[in-house]
Amino acid sequence: MLVLISLLSGVTLLTYGIYLVKSGVMRVFGSQLGALIARSLSGRLWPLKALLTGVGITALVQSSNATALLVSSFMQKGLVALIPALLIMLGADVGSAVMARVLTFDLSWLSPLCLIVGINLFLRRKSTRAGKIGRIIIGLGLILLALKTIVATTAPISQSETMQLILTSLEGEFTFAILMGALLAMLCYSSLAAVLITALLAAHGSLSLVTALYIVIGANLGSCVLEILGSLSQGVEARRVMTGNLFFKLTLALPCCLVLNATGAQAYGLELSSAVIWFHVIFNVALCLSMAPLTPWYARLLKGLFPDVPETQSGEIEPRYLDEQSLDNPTLATSNAIREILHAGGFLHQMLGLFKESLTGKTGHSHKLAELSLNVEKLCMATRNYIVLIEPGADARSERWNQCLAAVMATLAAAEQLKRIQADISFVNHSQEVSLSAHSRSDLTRLTGAVNESLALSLNALMTGRSSELRGVMERREAFKAECDRYARRQLERLSSSDYGTDTGAVMLSLIDDLRLLNGCFIAIAVPGHALDVAHAPEMEEIPVTGGVPVKQVTD
Repeated sequence: MLVLISLLSGVTLLTYGIYLVKSGVMRVFGSQLGALIARSLSGRLWPLKALLTGVGITALVQSSNATALLVSSFMQKGLVALIPALLIMLGADVGSAVMARVLTFDLSWLSPLCLIVGINLFLRRKSTRAGKIGRIIIGLGLILLALKTIVATTAPISQSETMQLILTSLEGEFTFAILMGALLAMLCYSSLAAVLITALLAAHGSLSLVTALYIVIGANLGSCVLEILGSLSQGVEARRVMTGNLFFKLTLALPCCLVLNATGAQAYGLELSSAVIWFHVIFNVALCLSMAPLTPWYARLLKGLFPDVPETQSGEIEPRYLDEQSLDNPTLATSNAIREILHAGGFLHQMLGLFKESLTGKTGHSHKLAELSLNVEKLCMATRNYIVLIEPGADARSERWNQCLAAVMATLAAAEQLKRIQADISFVNHSQEVSLSAHSRSDLTRLTGAVNESLALSLNALMTGRSSELRGVMERREAFKAECDRYARRQLERLSSSDYGTDTGAVMLSLIDDLRLLNGCFIAIAVPGHALDVAHAPEMEEIPVTGGVPVKQVTD
């Protein structure tokens, strides 16, 4: 029983080591990996570059499953198409197999060295780039230590009478051997551990070479099942990629099983453990070479099996870019949050369009605008909850993190302000006592167009983060303030005439003031420091007009 617990602890340690390497690489090289994927999809040789990218990323993160999740997150953002994603996954399978071959060499001397160096780097420079590299080195040391533990505990287990009985029953039953390999990979949460255990059992004579190769095929299929289970919470794009990888391996596994069943297997002078590992490598290389030309056909098949989800007709919306798998990389996660804010900004543009139509006297837009406001609120709440899970860090990313959080709150405030303005104009449109002249409605329409331009500039500045864009936003803010002052003075001049109602003038000045506040909310999306102006209403001073009725004028 103690030996079995030791084996399970070794497998668990291997899984945790892979996680440390994956999360460390994502934190240090996350943005570079995205750029690498983008570069791999350009040029005439993009299929070959996509395959090599899959090999390289998997060699870095030590897990084809992690590569699959990374690729699926880029697919959800529309940055990677299905065919390139399938090619990257074929390269990831080769990278995983090659790393399995490398890690099975005798590197036991390297484990303590990695742990000593990595732990010292991580503890002394935890929040710096060197500390995050130390996290990667710790993961490598744990992987090597886990492999040593698995090697040491497999021999006693293989000599157990119960295990001998189980393994003997697999001889000649390739179906059960494949199922055994798939189950072993799923229990170990790693095809590497499953292949290593199989190789050691074959080396100790507990398995014949043919049965061991069947188990390796099953382990490859089991890793695909793990990827599919992990994609259930993702979008349709992720399920297409994971299922496509399973289809690839099933297509090659069937003829391999038939050949092994008909001809058997030879070690060709290699040790049985080495023969099993090399078969794992050759299987995945053959998979890559044979399936790469067929990816367009498989892509059409997968699109038919997993069609795009149609838009819901209830008006509800779901976040598109909040990928929880990216939380280990603050830069990538913050970028996801910004994309979601831009998504919400699209609904703000629609709300402004409805308000602009209401200014012409049209009615019936309040309900639709309220639905859009609920969508903005839902996206903002989800984005805020996502942002608080991101570690802001101690460098420039911390400033970007704060800007992102402030942008969420400003977007939410803008939606609420738009609802209030829409309620005011709806009241005017239905009122028989207060009516706006064509000139007043024209003034409000021009101001609304200017507010819409401010929103577009602010969203663009938030996306790029360039100082030149931020300066443009602030210049637009000053120009809008001057424009509001000019329209306010014009309203005061009209109030002096006897045929212009004071109630109508007060409504117009109130609407101008509301639009100025809305513009402030939009400015705060790009400039967090401007949020203070949004939180507090502008000072008002009473100016006497004809008839003795005081009217409020905006002053800065």
